[in-house]
Amino acid sequence: MKSSNFPDFCALAFLCRWDKATTNIALMFAVSVLFIHAGKSAGLLFSPSGMVVDFTTAIVVTLMAISLGILRKKGIV
Repeated sequence: MKSSNFPDFCALAFLCRWDKATTNIALMFAVSVLFIHAGKSAGLLFSPSGMVVDFTTAIVVTLMAISLGILRKKGIV
């Protein structure tokens, strides 16, 4: 499977060896928190700015990326 689009990237990044996948998931979560916090600080995202809300949104984003990778691995997407 050649990584040419986002679903392929998710399938390769999050569904590989457990140690590499864990690192990639942690990095994806950290980047998500950073972008969400920066977006709220810049006024691009319109929800209350709080770390709990930022972390929850980042968890949802990370789980959606992992789900997309699983669907891609199964050939559904």
